Amino acid sequence: MQELQVPGFLAAGVHAGLKSGQKLDVGLVVSKAPCSVAGVFTKNRLASACVELCRAIAKKGQGRALLVNSGNANALVGGQAMVSIEMLVQNISGKLGMAPEEILQASTGIIGVPLPIERMLPVLPELVRKLNSGGLKDVASAMITTDKSEKVAFEEFEIEGKRVHLAVLTKGAGMIAPNLATMLTFAFCDAAVEPGTLQKMLEVAIEPTFNSIRVDGETSPNDMVLLFANGVSGVKIKEGIQNASSERFIASLKGLFEQNARKILEDGEGARHVVAYRVRGLEDSRQAKKLCQFLCDSLLVRCALAGEDPNFAGRLLTRIGSFEGSLPSDSLRVFFEGIPLYAKGELFVQKNREKISEALKKPFYEVHVDFGGISHEDVVCMGCDLTLDYVRFNSAYAT
Repeated sequence: MQELQVPGFLAAGVHAGLKSGQKLDVGLVVSKAPCSVAGVFTKNRLASACVELCRAIAKKGQGRALLVNSGNANALVGGQAMVSIEMLVQNISGKLGMAPEEILQASTGIIGVPLPIERMLPVLPELVRKLNSGGLKDVASAMITTDKSEKVAFEEFEIEGKRVHLAVLTKGAGMIAPNLATMLTFAFCDAAVEPGTLQKMLEVAIEPTFNSIRVDGETSPNDMVLLFANGVSGVKIKEGIQNASSERFIASLKGLFEQNARKILEDGEGARHVVAYRVRGLEDSRQAKKLCQFLCDSLLVRCALAGEDPNFAGRLLTRIGSFEGSLPSDSLRVFFEGIPLYAKGELFVQKNREKISEALKKPFYEVHVDFGGISHEDVVCMGCDLTLDYVRFNSAYAT
């Protein structure tokens, strides 16, 4: 795993027995200095207690620590969920010498099972003792569940001649949809950013990245993306998002989010191919986004992509034709990796079968859906194929 160090942040991970074997399953990140905090959260109406806690702290815009566990979502267990969180936060706040309201908490894993607090409380002293400047990699390990591997991204860049460090940790493989997915993402930087500006920058970076991917259209009650900025680099980002320093920061944040979003799809519980749908020529970008998502969700198309079957093209065009919104279909043209698939009412699969078959072997490919009109920019969503491994895994997740 690449080196992950952001000045002013200490981190550690330990095994508490929430996951099998000796896998890390509890992680802690602490800032030496107070942080601005921003967050984007699941739109699932049955949001977990940890989401409610983090949402309240992010609204205030200040925090200093994050405690995260995997193996248990602490969701849909009634009032016990918040009781468990309060016990954890109260316990570790004393060990860290900070107020409980400075500590955010996140959980991911099986839903509907009470959090085994009796396993977590005893490991908190060890977790605090292990805090170190290179510990973010262990937190990345402690937060994954069905992921094949950790998802991390890091960049060191300059703003006004000074160095800024930005690290992003992500978990997610299944239950992925643009209301955030069963995913957690935590980003840490050493720039100083006013909380309101930090929130705006996070929202801008989320939309074309994590909110534009789909594996199965399902969302979790625990999804969240948190962004921490501790200011120890001495770099101060100007307020607002329309200035050079903010634009530079947003560009890096988007880039790292895109890397980890792509990793989620590549890790999509049995996925072997990632597909990007690019819609062009629709005046209404919201309609274009809905069409992109609609295409990502087609089970027939996804199965055909898994089988590397050129006849996916017919299923794709049928899917486009069944979209409920009004589309200028007379001017529609569709391309797959630059290969013409459709125009003026005709499929070109038989003419281009060999080229299509070869392109379908790639791990990543693009479908361009062009309506020929004027649009401000292309709208892109990414999805993946659907294999037997996805069915096998999700039919026996808890058994």
